[in-house]
Amino acid sequence: MNFAVFVALQCLFVSGLVSAGDDELERPSNEEVKKILCEEENAETANFAVKCLNTMKFEDYDSLIKGCYKGMDGEITGESIQKWFCATPVNEIDEADECAAKELEAQDKGIEVYINFLLKLIACVEEEMSE
Repeated sequence: MNFAVFVALQCLFVSGLVSAGDDELERPSNEEVKKILCEEENAETANFAVKCLNTMKFEDYDSLIKGCYKGMDGEITGESIQKWFCATPVNEIDEADECAAKELEAQDKGIEVYINFLLKLIACVEEEMSE
């Protein structure tokens, strides 16, 4: 597993939830993230991303996710995130990210959410690299 995969994982879906109040944080565009998740040539990275996303608990953000990410229904899993990302136009993904960022900013939770999800991603990457 390489660093590029880890960076890609940080940006998947979670990045929309955590960008509130952190304008300096540089991340790939949703178009780039969509390529990582959806293009056949990136299947190995996408599969790893889905696996790591499956280790995360999104229950605390269920109403936020379903309110901002239209069409994200049912259980939030790595597979459902990938399916939604691949089926949704980039401009709608951007709008969903903005909605989530505003909601988290209103709750003053942007940085807290970012740190929690980042720690989970790091743990997933470390576990995968140790195998």
